[in-house]
Parts: sequence; C-alpha cells; structure tokens
Amino acid sequence: MRHIERRSYLKRLENVRGVPDIKVLPGIRGSGKTWLIRDLARQLSVSDPDANIIRVSLRDSPELRDYGALHSFAEERFLKGRNNCLLIDDADLCPSVEYALVSIHAQEKFDIYITCSGDFLTVSGLGTLLTGRTFEIPVFPFSFAEFLECSGSPDRYKAFREYMVRGGMPGSCRYGSSEERQSYIRDEVLGSIFRIISAESRVRNRSLPERLARHLLLNAGRAMTVKGIAAELGAARGMKPVRGTGPALKLLCNAYAFHRLRPLDIRSVYRLFPESSYYPADLSFFHAIPGATEPDPRQILKTIAAIDLRRRGYEVCTGVPGGNDIDLIGIKHGERLCVQVSGIIADGAALKREAAPLLEISDGSERLILAETGKMEYQHEGIMVLDIADWLLSPETAS
Repeated sequence: MRHIERRSYLKRLENVRGVPDIKVLPGIRGSGKTWLIRDLARQLSVSDPDANIIRVSLRDSPELRDYGALHSFAEERFLKGRNNCLLIDDADLCPSVEYALVSIHAQEKFDIYITCSGDFLTVSGLGTLLTGRTFEIPVFPFSFAEFLECSGSPDRYKAFREYMVRGGMPGSCRYGSSEERQSYIRDEVLGSIFRIISAESRVRNRSLPERLARHLLLNAGRAMTVKGIAAELGAARGMKPVRGTGPALKLLCNAYAFHRLRPLDIRSVYRLFPESSYYPADLSFFHAIPGATEPDPRQILKTIAAIDLRRRGYEVCTGVPGGNDIDLIGIKHGERLCVQVSGIIADGAALKREAAPLLEISDGSERLILAETGKMEYQHEGIMVLDIADWLLSPETAS
C-alpha cells in the first residue's frame, strides 16, 4: 500500500503547534488517523530535533486504558527544559480519559494531540470538563485529490468514476479486488461500529444498527424524521415502529459513520424543521452492506459534494422541499454557498432545471452547479457551472 502523506492536515496541525488547547483529531474508524499521528510525530521531530515526542496508541497498549495509568505514563516521560509533545491515538478507548486530559492540560507542560473515533466530548457526561480546552480538526477519508495521488491515474475523469465506487477509506486501498475492499469496509470498519453500538444499553436490538445503516443508505439525502425512520423500519417487517431507533441513529452519527444535515429555509433562518438528511461518511458504504441496492448516481454525487463541503470547513445544510429546493447549502464565516448537484448535463433543458432554484436566490449568496460536464468551468445566467472532479481538485481541498 502506497503511503499518502496528508499534507493539508499536517499543515493545519503545524499552524496550531504550541497552542495551549488540546488538539483533537476526530473521525470515523479507518479514516487514517493513526497514520496521520505517526506523520505528525515525524514532522514534530524534524522541525524540532530536541523535542520530546511521547506517542502512545491505546489500541496497542490496553494497560494504559485507565486514566490514572495514562496520566502517570505522561508524567514519567516528561523532560524538563524540552518541548514535550504528547500524542495519544484512540483516546476514546480510555474510559474517563477526560480526567487525565484535564489534569495534564492544567499543568501546561505538554503540547497535546489526540485522535478519537467517537464523539466522546459530547456523548460522555464528562465532556464538559474539556469545554473551552480543545481545538478540533476533523479527519475525513481520502479526498479525491488524495485518492488520485494514491491511484496514480493520469486521467482525473476516469479516476473520478472509480472514486465513485471505491470511496476514500485509506485502509481499503491495500486490497486489490472489489470483493476484498467491500469485505474490509463491511467487517473491519462498519462491523466494528455496529458491534460497539449494539453493546450500548440504550440499543437492545442487536441487529438494529446494521438495519438502520442500510435504511439510511437506501434513502441517502432524503429528508426524514426519527419517528418516520422507526415506522419505516417496522413496516418493512410488518411490525410496529422499531424502538431504540433514536439512540441508535445518534450513536451512528457520533461514530462519524453518517453525517446529519439539517434543513435550512434561506428565506427565514428562524424556521425549524423536524426532518434531517443523512449521508454516509464514505462512498464505499453504498456497496459494502448486504441488501443495499445500487445507489442512484445523483445520490453518490450529492454525498461526495456534502462530504467535501464539510472537509472545506462549511456547516452543511439542505434546502427545504417546496421552498428553495436547493441540494446543499454551505455556511462559513457568515457567507452562504448554494449548490445544486447533477449528473451529466446533456442539454439546455437539464441545465435550466438545475439552475431554476438558484436563480430564485437574490441575497448575494454564491451559487454553484456541480455536474459531470467534462469541460472547463463556465457561467449560466451568473451561476458558475463546474465539473465536479475539477471542483474537488481545486486548491481549497488539494492535499
């Protein structure tokens, strides 16, 4: 497997080096956080050869999964007069790790970096201990730019078609056949998440996490309520609404397996809606779960765009059906980016159809149509039209 140095993340980490906050790298299991923390240790040692790099993997060191043992481990390796960098991989494997982190952080002796595969900062009742003490840099699976570097393909458009099927989970790149890749995603990535969620006391139905994930994949991007999902899961088996759907859904999102997108009516920011849309963390999920049908290409393209907007630092919402029915709305620094996602725009009628919701926007928001155009960017009535592969490789996301 070719190692891809994730330069965009390393650059962001370099920019916050020495900042007193705890640098948290959250992301779905298998998204490459372990390799990233190894590259970070190498980068720190190169930039400061005299630095004391203390790196621990709690996955490989079960004896340190006690917060007291973890605290003692760090203290014993502290070297006075040196730049002490503490790097903890899979920090969420240590119950009550917040106690150790708060104590270590309060001493102001370490530059602390941690990775986690679960949103323990909000799930745990102890998460409030770290409020105001953390700086998050979410870690996503390979971007298309990183996938292209890994594949070595000279044809970006051909590589993009492959990316739509294979996705960007770094661990799957070591497997040659599609069956092996799907097996890895199904058993090692999603399987481990399902087992963890099934062990939760709030989820008594052991088969629910996988059934719920399959349902979310079949309905990726569709606005749904928790009650509606529970009813649909039950109706599929001729039963009443499935109990425990809400907690299981929350746990799937807290494990970063799915992204929850809330609806936004751009005409009135104060309106609230009970529905949400859900997108998988990676495209490979569409093909890895048995029973999930072949996804619509537009579902895949919208998933790609939604994930990449989040990778770019946007808060991502969906439009409101019946209003300005916009596929994706990205919000960053108070500015809005309204995006329509399409497949191949074969004629003028298709272009006009995609542009119609965007033309109704007159508040100065940036407007964009992403599609498989296979040609250079152009404008249609003031709306930028871009090939989605070219957009993914724009400098904002290139590694």
